[in-house]
Amino acid sequence: MEKEINNRDSKIFMEEVIIDWYDGPIVALAKMSRTLKWYLASIVYFNPETNQRIFQLIEVEDSWAKQIKNDIQPTTYNDIKERIKNKFLKHVSDLYLIKGQYLDEPDLSIRKIPIENLKYYSSIEEVIRQDSSQSQKWLDFFD
Repeated sequence: MEKEINNRDSKIFMEEVIIDWYDGPIVALAKMSRTLKWYLASIVYFNPETNQRIFQLIEVEDSWAKQIKNDIQPTTYNDIKERIKNKFLKHVSDLYLIKGQYLDEPDLSIRKIPIENLKYYSSIEEVIRQDSSQSQKWLDFFD
């Protein structure tokens, strides 16, 4: 995955399904252009002054992504958010961080990080209110 994202010639994701939004995406499904794999992206860092975001990404099964896409309705929002939370909390393989303002820009940075760093935030408020040492930890992965 890192190779595809570090290639800045084109957009990394061919399809995005925004599930939650706050002045930009905070939770989304994204389909990788080259591998056609689906990833679930959830925000872990947000700087409102610069609009800089860091997302954690985990690979999800094609069937799971399609089911979420099919089930998205205003009346199912809370159910979808619970399913996403459970997916993150039960995830045990590769974890990536991706840094940029939006997922559809070509100039994104990515880092593969140990799974024990996975931290699910249920709202943008939790991300914004996290203590400064936790915020700095996310930034330090890119230094």
